[in-house]
Amino acid sequence: MIIGLAGNSGAGKSTVREAFQDRGFTVVDCDNSARKVADNPAFLRELDSRFPKKLLNPDGTLNRAVTADIIFNDSEMRELYNRIIFPYIIFDVIGKVRSADSDVLLDAPTLFEAGLDIICTAIVSVTAEPEFCRQRICRRDKLTEEQAKARLSSQHSAEFFKEHSDFTIENNDTKERLFERAYDVIDKLKGIK
Repeated sequence: MIIGLAGNSGAGKSTVREAFQDRGFTVVDCDNSARKVADNPAFLRELDSRFPKKLLNPDGTLNRAVTADIIFNDSEMRELYNRIIFPYIIFDVIGKVRSADSDVLLDAPTLFEAGLDIICTAIVSVTAEPEFCRQRICRRDKLTEEQAKARLSSQHSAEFFKEHSDFTIENNDTKERLFERAYDVIDKLKGIK
């Protein structure tokens, strides 16, 4: 079973991920794959040749701050960047899924954008009120209000996640309640296996 985990930044995906790990799922972290890909020389060469703005440092590494500023504030540039990076991420993710020896939780903030939803048995999304998400990512990522708003506005709405998921877990109260809701969803998923 491959379960896709999606949702907005700051909604509580990390806590839901913990619950799945507690229940024996192998976690494939797409953000880790993206960080790994961002150091891949082939990706960096392709990015440098295809992207109209300079994203590389003088030493040839990715300037992550400049990249984040551009892709979270310009939808056209974000789409182009994603078209370049997603094939590399997908290749890495598929390899990890194939080598897993248990059910897989695919922790993928850009699950739908990358097209990884098509390999999932079911999709679970975590949603929260926008104000909660904004506060959480400001604290967690040390972002300004403006940066947090730009990041959240570059993502799908909670309504999108609800419409495109088999299960939606709302996280507008305590961490304990979020764990309870996640365990409930896991029990339902194990029942349909």
